Amino acid sequence: MSSNPVEYKLSEESLLPTEIEEKMRLDHERERADKERRLKLITFDWKDLQRIDWPYGKAHPKEFEDWKIWQADGRKLIVQCLHQENIYADSLLGGLRYPSDYLLESIARAEVLYPSVKSDPIILPPPLYWGRKDIMVDGVDKGYEWMTLPRVCCMAELLSTNPTLNHTELFSSAIVIWFQEHFGMPDDQVQAKLQSLDWETKAYHWSHSAIK
Repeated sequence: MSSNPVEYKLSEESLLPTEIEEKMRLDHERERADKERRLKLITFDWKDLQRIDWPYGKAHPKEFEDWKIWQADGRKLIVQCLHQENIYADSLLGGLRYPSDYLLESIARAEVLYPSVKSDPIILPPPLYWGRKDIMVDGVDKGYEWMTLPRVCCMAELLSTNPTLNHTELFSSAIVIWFQEHFGMPDDQVQAKLQSLDWETKAYHWSHSAIK
């Protein structure tokens, strides 16, 4: 199959009806085989799972308060998705790259993860770790200073259901990127930065009618 989308479309249109039917049949069989394989990975018996009392009262799980960030003006930001990576997981021989390299990679990664958000990702200013490598060569100081970022890159999609842009749009979303030392929800410093975001200016404003 050609990697060129135009060539692929032309080849699809050039198929005979019987060939299209055969392709659809093979696709269906492949999807069914994939589903059966995945079902085999669920090895537990549903009847044996622990039962826990519903912790949300009458609320839906999405209303769980730990997944929300309140801005100073009362706007509620809902954490829709949160993807996290150890930026040093693939570092060879313990080497460090420029912090800007990690930032550029995180922007590209976030744009792939959240393609429906049409505004540019928002980058929260990260803290920097600083150190010095002492190296002496023939009595000459060849040492150097280095800087790097906290270990965990966090790429989140945040949603607001507060009306925006003079109430012309019902919803707004933003991709926000930050760095912290642990996996999990944003730490106190990050939450403070999220609470002061200029959401009206930087978020992507939309409504269901605009979704194609």
